[in-house]
Amino acid sequence: MKKSILFVFISLIITSIACKKEVRPQPEVDPEQEFIEQNVAIFDARVRTLTGISTIAPAYVRELYLVNFSDEDWDRSIVGFGDDVFVDDGTGYDEVANDGIFTSVDSYLHSNSVPYDGSQIIRSVLEKPIVDENFVHLVQLREFAAQYPIRNNNSGTASSGGSIVVHCHIVTGCKGCVAQEKGWCDSCCICIECDADITLRWDW
Repeated sequence: MKKSILFVFISLIITSIACKKEVRPQPEVDPEQEFIEQNVAIFDARVRTLTGISTIAPAYVRELYLVNFSDEDWDRSIVGFGDDVFVDDGTGYDEVANDGIFTSVDSYLHSNSVPYDGSQIIRSVLEKPIVDENFVHLVQLREFAAQYPIRNNNSGTASSGGSIVVHCHIVTGCKGCVAQEKGWCDSCCICIECDADITLRWDW
């Protein structure tokens, strides 16, 4: 009986030591990554027709509207998304610096897939805002969306939107980002990883 108790006691010690050895340290959290996850929404993606510019056909730029709901500043002025580089520094096609509206550095000609509509200079192509699963400002986001006049569907009919949010994992500093490839920055890219099947399209 004593041998059995001793054997069990030694086994428990060995098991305890083995479990302690298996404990792995948690990876360090990137402060900017955490900040974006909790506070920044990809609120809208838009097409804006350029006015006062002479081209073969009417031209447009792409816009990403990133809203920071934190009281702290987020100082990014260049982001890479998909195949585009976007700036929010008041240069090029960007109208106002640091307003959260990032504008593509390239322009594009309206076509059958992105038809010109003189009655709508700015059109939304994103049905609902995209946020990280760790986003903490859902109430403020819905209040902000309720006051946003531009979001509309492809027929041009205004949509209230914003009351339902797609939860995704927003990642910064992705390898192979177009902004990195063009030498614009070292860690300014945004990638979106979602459980749902979501595709951001700039055409109709």
